[in-house]
Amino acid sequence: MSLDIIYGFPVLKAKMTNHEEILKGFLPFIENDNNFDFPKTWDCSCKTTIDDQEKNSKFPWHLFFENINTILADYSAKIGLSKNALLRMNGQAWVNKYDQGNAQEVHDHKGTNNLISCAYMLKLPTDSAQFTFYQSNYEVFPKHLNFLFDTPAGSAVKPPLEEGDVIFFPSSAAHYVSSHRLTEVRASISANFDIS
Repeated sequence: MSLDIIYGFPVLKAKMTNHEEILKGFLPFIENDNNFDFPKTWDCSCKTTIDDQEKNSKFPWHLFFENINTILADYSAKIGLSKNALLRMNGQAWVNKYDQGNAQEVHDHKGTNNLISCAYMLKLPTDSAQFTFYQSNYEVFPKHLNFLFDTPAGSAVKPPLEEGDVIFFPSSAAHYVSSHRLTEVRASISANFDIS
């Protein structure tokens, strides 16, 4: 378990201790393409369960929740969050599926009251698409001068991740997933947490 500072914000990387059990439980659902849809509000090519709670609820979420709260507590302690601040899953956990050529655009998880988010590398073939944090130069230069730039410019940090890794980060952190070039499926779980 390691805590790094990326673009000034804390990122915790850890191993899910019951990864093999989670993968075994989720794999039959991931292999069924009918469990996924293209996202209605995202500008990406991956498929997801975020828009359909009926499909999302079919997945064996209890396997994921068995250990995620322990790692969340470690992250909360490492960033100095008060013990009085009770973090809770705010109903937002979903699976993303990447077939060959799929990618996900730069985005963040700054939804209603989201404080902390995580990305769990559920099925991550070697040399597959990379989870990447992104810092736009638009955040460095005055926002009212954005029109001066022809294309989004910025820098990227690609944390070294393996299958079974989970990373926690502030929900406001911009990130994306690069194009998946392999024929073997890549799958991840994302979740958001807020303070109750």
